[in-house]
Amino acid sequence: EKASRNADTAGDTKKPAVAAPTASTEPAACKEPAGAQSAPAASPMAKSALEESIGDESVPAQIFGRMSCPWTQRALRLLEDRGIEHSYTALDEGGGYALAPKLKATTGQRTVPYVYLRGKFVGGYDALDEIDRLGQLDEMVKSAEERATSPKPRVRIQIAPRD
Repeated sequence: EKASRNADTAGDTKKPAVAAPTASTEPAACKEPAGAQSAPAASPMAKSALEESIGDESVPAQIFGRMSCPWTQRALRLLEDRGIEHSYTALDEGGGYALAPKLKATTGQRTVPYVYLRGKFVGGYDALDEIDRLGQLDEMVKSAEERATSPKPRVRIQIAPRD
């Protein structure tokens, strides 16, 4: 009996060890690399046009991120679900490589996505989701003209700036 019990358990495979949680909950695809990236050189004209597009007030929402990052995908999906016009710039292809260090330096944020609403940096996906849950997203993506002609909201929740 003892021998048959050992024979039964001998074929069991061990479960793979679970990796210990790390200090950061951000997937690696969402983090900026520690060292400088060697990126393909973008033409000076394309680079300046991309840099000038950062914080464009004429666009209701802008997302700068990587498609390999789940938080970038969630931010894009949230905007699409709400029917909000937006632009997306991939930081892991083309001229987007050159934007990553500039975005990191100007915003102080080290993870993607970088979310801008009407030219104002608001943060990443969590900040965008918070703005949406507070019912402020529709108001924040309106142009100055639209805000001037629309009725004032009854309750205005002040969203603390992120530093």
